[in-house]
Amino acid sequence: DMRILHTADLHLGRQFMGLSLEEDHEVVLGQILETLLVERVDVLVIAGDVFDRASPPNSSIRQFNHFLKRVADETEAAVVMISGNHDSGDRIEAMSVFSTASRVLVRGIADAVETPLVLSDEHGEIAFSALPFSYEYAAREVFGDEGISTPADVIAAQISAARGQVPEGTRWVVVAHAFVAGGAVELRLAACSVFWHLRLTFGLRLVLLLGAGVDHLRRVLAILRVHSEPLRRHLLAAFSLLGDEDTGVCVLGNG
Repeated sequence: DMRILHTADLHLGRQFMGLSLEEDHEVVLGQILETLLVERVDVLVIAGDVFDRASPPNSSIRQFNHFLKRVADETEAAVVMISGNHDSGDRIEAMSVFSTASRVLVRGIADAVETPLVLSDEHGEIAFSALPFSYEYAAREVFGDEGISTPADVIAAQISAARGQVPEGTRWVVVAHAFVAGGAVELRLAACSVFWHLRLTFGLRLVLLLGAGVDHLRRVLAILRVHSEPLRRHLLAAFSLLGDEDTGVCVLGNG
């Protein structure tokens, strides 16, 4: 069977309350590389928000390029990567550190023709479609459809364009970075959202223990393992501002 490692929202170049997270990001990238090797992963999926902003620090660009080069040189994994809403689509599109086009699909700008990367395992072919993040105004121009007015419309247009390129009978994996529609977030879950975002952004080892009440979640307990004492102090200070009496936070050092 094909082994796929999915990651997203690295947000390289981000700072936390003025504190650089480059060292922590390096640890996270090292963990991803180690997992690729140990688990003999076939496909690495990076589903957007590689960088925290469209013009990230040069050091973060070099950091990520070095990571991709190591993936290409030290592993056999194919790579499927897209831009997210924090990225410059042109920057992601321009990345070309891989020498073998048959094992990489990098998409930064939406296109009316989304050609998939087709790989094979013992069960046959698998097509990977990479759908980069696109705002509505850009998607209207790409697909020639003035009726595109919501994020859901954008995704629908992208999936339709991609589906037409998938060979008949082929298993299909779609990689996208989009807003979730049709849901509601209860205010009491705001802390949970913060913790989850921290896990995606900073690569912190995070466990959320949620206790459900009759009508809503009553308590959130976050156990974080971080890599530096300064960051641990900043996290404690940040979470102390949440002001939710039903929220408990325990920040632990490495161990």
